[in-house]
Amino acid sequence: MLMATHPPMRQKSKTLRPAISRASRVRIWGAALLSGLLVACPAKTSTKEAKREDKLAEVLKCHRDQRLCIPKHIVQDKEGFAEFLKFEKGVKEVDLSKIKVHSPEAALKRLEWLYKGTPVEEGLQRVPLKVFEVPNALLEEAFPGSESAGMHISNTNIVLLNSNDKNMNIPNGFIFTHEVAHYLSWLGGAISSRKMPTWMLEGLTNLSVCCSPGIECNTKFFGDLPRKHEPYAMATFMVSLVELSADQDAYRRAFLYGDFECIEKGFDAKMGEGVFAQFQGEEDIVAAVRFLMRMDKYFYEKFMGKEVPKDGLNAAAYQFFDGLWMIFPKP
Repeated sequence: MLMATHPPMRQKSKTLRPAISRASRVRIWGAALLSGLLVACPAKTSTKEAKREDKLAEVLKCHRDQRLCIPKHIVQDKEGFAEFLKFEKGVKEVDLSKIKVHSPEAALKRLEWLYKGTPVEEGLQRVPLKVFEVPNALLEEAFPGSESAGMHISNTNIVLLNSNDKNMNIPNGFIFTHEVAHYLSWLGGAISSRKMPTWMLEGLTNLSVCCSPGIECNTKFFGDLPRKHEPYAMATFMVSLVELSADQDAYRRAFLYGDFECIEKGFDAKMGEGVFAQFQGEEDIVAAVRFLMRMDKYFYEKFMGKEVPKDGLNAAAYQFFDGLWMIFPKP
């Protein structure tokens, strides 16, 4: 649980659980789970896909220097960024007038509770982050098929934002801060450790942003998400169990370094020995949900208790988990 010295997220309310109709909950969360099945469920891994995964793991490896990951490609300005796109991504022409440079300082200030006083803070000083807003056409040429609102380019100090994405809210919105947070976990080595599935990485990043000042992740926030982002909401709710399993320092170590030792102990204390390893081992978010549902249909209560928070991420998560048992078979 995040400590009160930082923006509180885990404040329990004395309000009793409201009655929510079965039909309403099935409609709300059935759509989310169906979307998750369509978007997140992978096909069986072929030999070709396995080779691609090995190649990805190789790319994600980082050069470590005193507990830090140091990017292979470091740019200083948009001219250097344009050179990177040409020589590393095969982009033929780069119109510098269509590239905007944004300062990451506001986002980094929000995220200080995560990295302040850690080796990652030194990493930011040694290799400052550069944020570029680019047109979707350029993003697609450099990263075909990405369809991304933003991204941190692995093994670089570059974060990209898609200027054509209507949900971007540049420069200080949720997506901006989310991508900056990805750079922090890359510097710390959590991403290159490959100790967690993609849904857990994204969920940890979302939750970290939600816990930061100036960002409000409440029931309205999650209710207004576009359909394509529903699996991200599911991942955030699932990772809230990780945050509730230990203290703030343990959460920071998990996010920055991929160190889940304390998290695992706290999680297993609530759900049973060896459960966290199985939970974390699920590559698909829907499979992870099913795994816990089959063990205990009210598993979230073991982490939060039976009282419903008034609002915030906890309330949205509570509503989500409270409706799941009607969709999945009883354990």
